[in-house]
Amino acid sequence: MKPYYWLIFILLVGCGPARKCPQQLSEVKYMEGLARLHIPISVDKENFENYVNSKIPDTLYADEDAGGQNIELVVLKTGRPSVDLNGRTSTVVIPMEIKAERDLGFLKARADGKMFMTLVSVIEIDTDWKLTTRTSVEKLDWVKEPRLKMAGLSMSVKGMVERMIFSTDNQLAGQLDQIIDDEQPLVNMINGLMPQFERSYPLDPDGRYYLQVIPNSAGIASFVENSERLSSQATIEATAYLLQDSNSIRTEVPRPFFEWADNKSSNYDLTTHLSFKDDEIEKLIRESLIGESFRFRKKDVKIDQVYFDLQDKKVKVDAHISGGIKGVLHFEGTPYWKDDEIAFCDQSVDISIRYGVSKFLLWLFRSQIERIISKKIEQSMNEEIDKRIEEINSYLGDFQPSEKVRIEAEIFDHAIDPVSIYDRRLELGINLNVRGAIFFEELELLIE
Repeated sequence: MKPYYWLIFILLVGCGPARKCPQQLSEVKYMEGLARLHIPISVDKENFENYVNSKIPDTLYADEDAGGQNIELVVLKTGRPSVDLNGRTSTVVIPMEIKAERDLGFLKARADGKMFMTLVSVIEIDTDWKLTTRTSVEKLDWVKEPRLKMAGLSMSVKGMVERMIFSTDNQLAGQLDQIIDDEQPLVNMINGLMPQFERSYPLDPDGRYYLQVIPNSAGIASFVENSERLSSQATIEATAYLLQDSNSIRTEVPRPFFEWADNKSSNYDLTTHLSFKDDEIEKLIRESLIGESFRFRKKDVKIDQVYFDLQDKKVKVDAHISGGIKGVLHFEGTPYWKDDEIAFCDQSVDISIRYGVSKFLLWLFRSQIERIISKKIEQSMNEEIDKRIEEINSYLGDFQPSEKVRIEAEIFDHAIDPVSIYDRRLELGINLNVRGAIFFEELELLIE
């Protein structure tokens, strides 16, 4: 091969184009990712029935001249109502006693009766957590029919009682609906929860990672019951931030809007960023490069010392080499995310050689050293990223940041974008796909 062919080959190899950066490299921001929090809700059934009982008056209906027949009619509550919740409806059964009396002048005719009245309430909750009910009388079940007996005659007042109840049922039902409207237990419950979202929680014992969850919407699944308790589950859809300091994203968090939470998924995204300080990156680079040796044209070369800097959104490294070639290699490149790992673009290498290689062969040497340094740095940083994600995963496995909060989750996938340098930090935006749930302690829905 002619000599100038060798020259062309060397120039092509040594001066090959550097990997160009994408046209736009995004800066790291706090990205929004979806998380779902699950909060068990429990109500003691006996307490709830006592609460309902306290809101229902002892005298339900009274009429001094029922039906215009000079009959005094009174309907009394005789015991604690039973309450059943089925989906989004509530059924209240009230035991009642009926007392009827008719003054005949020379004597009084009296009658007693017993029955159960069933009230059904349709439960509605608006987006601002305001609870409303629409209550109506569904049926009357007679145990003992009331009959007035006088002079050997018997007169039933059953129909009179039923007409009185159904003609005035809006009065009792309206009273119960108004009580719910005035007391608003769900609004009080969610307001009591909000301080839990206005702070961040340390995720690991060393305080390197903090978790803050800011709710966007929330809901309650339909209530189910057993013999002792009424149970449900609140599900809050939120933005989850994994922070590297204790400063909260927000200290005043608005109340999330309400939606019914039946059949919510347990998978969510946990969006965060990883931050590497310049001294952390320098430690990684020094450990990966110092002592590294390689051969160039039968010469053994070793990297003895490394100096590092972050400037102009670039990683800059000065590597001092000795052995068969002595000098300083200056590498710089812009980090970005490519094919599921960190890489460098717009990279370059300048070489100051004291001895060991001619200026003519510097082109070949520069190409080789550029590949070695960039790959070593990329490898060490990718290994550290994987290590930190594994650390976060181990913390999420069974994590209880406070007495009220517990996490059981695992990371099953992740994506990183973008990568940026500012304030002497290398920042990586990460979206962690998490399978699991964040649990608050069981909330006792207090009924007073």
